[in-house]
Amino acid sequence: MLTPAERKRLLDSLPEERRRDLLQRFELLQSMDPEERAALRRQYERFMELPPDQRDALRGVFARVNRLPEDRRELVRLELQKLRALPVKERQERLDSDEVRRRYTEDEQRLLAYFSRSLPPEGLPPIPAEPRPPPPQADSQENKKP
Repeated sequence: MLTPAERKRLLDSLPEERRRDLLQRFELLQSMDPEERAALRRQYERFMELPPDQRDALRGVFARVNRLPEDRRELVRLELQKLRALPVKERQERLDSDEVRRRYTEDEQRLLAYFSRSLPPEGLPPIPAEPRPPPPQADSQENKKP
């Protein structure tokens, strides 16, 4: 984790849109319990163990997903989460399923297939669950008794 001074220096150096995005990510990280943060760290470490071309391919997939319309983006992200945890044979079976063919456009199916081919054969660990709101601060005004 960054010190408050490092965090401020980093945020001050960024364009406004990127700063807002990074602030949201910091808040998300802070809202995770220690087990979730540890799982995220392991996921990142495993990602960094991939060959550079594989990491670049996955980053490209995520960039393309982020350009989808919001309603489609969430649906595709959920499918990516399913695929990432499957071994290669099961990923292909999932991609060939009627459900995937019905639910996703041809472009989205190509994106999912490219993602699947970019993963290691054994898959990756699942993404941590949806973030929870941060726990109440012990010293907040609401928790103090008069």
